[in-house]
Amino acid sequence: MMTERSDVEARRADELSNCSFVRTVLMLIVVLYHAMLCWDGKWFSAVTVEPEPVFAALTSWINRFHIYGFVLVSGYVFHFTQYERGRKQSFASLMRSKARRLLIPYAFVLLAWVIPHQVYFMHPGPVQLIRDYLLAESPCQLWFLWMLVIVFAFYGVLGDFLRKHDAAGLLAVGAMYGVGLVGGKLLPNVFQIWTGCRYILYFWIGFKLRQHGTQRLRKIPALCWLALHVGLFLLWQHVPQKGGILIRLVNIGLPILINVVGAVMAFMVLQWLAGMLRWQGSRAFGCLQRYAMPVYLFHQQVVYWLIWLLNGKLPSGVHLLVNFAGALVISMVISWVLMRFRPTRMLIGEK
Repeated sequence: MMTERSDVEARRADELSNCSFVRTVLMLIVVLYHAMLCWDGKWFSAVTVEPEPVFAALTSWINRFHIYGFVLVSGYVFHFTQYERGRKQSFASLMRSKARRLLIPYAFVLLAWVIPHQVYFMHPGPVQLIRDYLLAESPCQLWFLWMLVIVFAFYGVLGDFLRKHDAAGLLAVGAMYGVGLVGGKLLPNVFQIWTGCRYILYFWIGFKLRQHGTQRLRKIPALCWLALHVGLFLLWQHVPQKGGILIRLVNIGLPILINVVGAVMAFMVLQWLAGMLRWQGSRAFGCLQRYAMPVYLFHQQVVYWLIWLLNGKLPSGVHLLVNFAGALVISMVISWVLMRFRPTRMLIGEK
C-alpha cells in the first residue's frame, strides 16, 4: 500500500513538473497556428494569400485544443499553488499578482506594439480602436490576458467552494459557460468578460484533475486521446450547418465536446511526450520555456510582416516555415532585450 501511494505521489510530482513542458509546447503551437492561419483566407485580410486546404484544416483542428489545453494546465497548477503549497493567496493578493503578470503587459504591449501595427496594416477608425483595444473587445492575441484575469477572479472568489463540491461546482461552471454564450450574443465582449465565462470550464477541468488525480484518464493511452479528438473533429466537419432543432443542438454541443476532449488530449499527450524526452536538461528548451509568454505577446505582428513581405514569393510550405521560425526568433530577440532590464521585465510581466 505504501509503495502504491508513493508511486501515485511520484507521478503527481512528475505531472506538475511536466506542466512547464506542456505550457511551453502549447505556446509554440499557438505560434505555429498563427504562422499558417493566413492560408485559410480568413485572417490578415490586408493581403491576399492563396488558400491551402491542408493548412486551413490544420488551423481549424489546432484551434480546438491549443488555448483550451493551456487554460486546463493553468487550472491544474492553480490548485497546487493555492491548496497544496500551504501559502494560499487571498483574493486581493491573487488579483494584485495577476494584474502585475497580465494587465501591465496588456497595457504595454497594446500601446507600444499591437495598436501601431493594427493602424499600419488594418487602418481602424477611432471607434474601432476604442472598442477593440482600449475596451479589449478584440485586442488581437492580447485577448488571452483579459480572459485569464476573468477566470482567476472567478476562482479567487469561488475556489474553495469548487474544491469542496464537485457536482455543484460543475453546475456552477456550466452555468457560467451558458452565461458566456448568451452574453456574447447579446452584449459587447468588453474586457473579454463573456469569453472568460466560457473558459472557466476548462480551468475547472484542470483544477479537478490536480485535485483528484489523472489515474482514470491514464488508462486511455495518449495516442488514443489524440485519435478520439481527431475523430470527433472530422465528424463535426460533416455535420450540416443548417437544419432542424436536432442539427442546431449538435452544432452547439459537439464543438464544446471537441474543445473539452481537445484540452484533455493536449494535456495527456504532452504529459506523455514530456515523460519520453529529457527536456529538463535541455538548454534550448530552457530558453524556450523562459521566453514562452513574452513570445506569445509579440509573435503575431511579426507574422504580419513576414506575410506582407513574402506573400507569393515562396512556396507555401517554405513560407510557413519562415513564418514560424521568423516569428519565434524575432519575438525571442525582442523578449531577450526587454528581459535584460528590470523596468522592461516588469512591463512584460516578468520578475
